[in-house]
Order: sequence, then C-alpha cells, then structure tokens
Amino acid sequence: MSALKSLSSLGATAALILGGTLAVTAPAAAAPAAPEQVRSSCTTSVVGATGRVQCTLTSPHSGYRARAVCGTPGGTTYNEYGPVRSSGWSVANCSPNTVVSVHPQLFV
Repeated sequence: MSALKSLSSLGATAALILGGTLAVTAPAAAAPAAPEQVRSSCTTSVVGATGRVQCTLTSPHSGYRARAVCGTPGGTTYNEYGPVRSSGWSVANCSPNTVVSVHPQLFV
C-alpha cells in the first residue's frame, strides 16, 4: 500500500473511531461572474414652473415619470407627477408655483 493511501485510510479510520463524520466532496467550482448591471440614465431639467425627465431605460426598468417638488410662496412643498413614459420627456407642472427640484421615478 502506498504511503499516501495508508495515511488516507488511517485518517478515515480515526474519524470513525472518534465518532466524527467523514464526507468526501469534490472541490467547489468557481462561481460564474455575475453580469455587470447597467443602470438606467436620466436627464432632468426645469423650465419655468415645469420639471422634465427623459431616461434611457435598461432592464429591469420599463418606464419612468417626472416627480416635481413644487414650492409655494408660503414655503410649503408638494409633489406633481408627469405621465409614465418609456421614451421621450415626462413633464410635471407646478404652475403657478415654482419647481424646487425634479426627480425621475423608475418603474419595473
């Protein structure tokens, strides 16, 4: 019997005598690399009392809309939403108040 096989048998016997479990497994294969995710990109703009959003969509996103945060002369804010689009500009109007900021909302 070769020295390597003898040591292997001795190790298995010792494991069984000591009440341990012996499991033989194949070496784990390297996990495949996860695909790189490309994020949807959006452009926003404010023109007067209008907030606009236009996006280039990537999976899993299927649509987007503009969310304009509108400000009143009294200092309160509220949201206005544009229509959901898959291309082109989504427009949200704050008229007669002003747009404080505009944000894209992406949909899956």
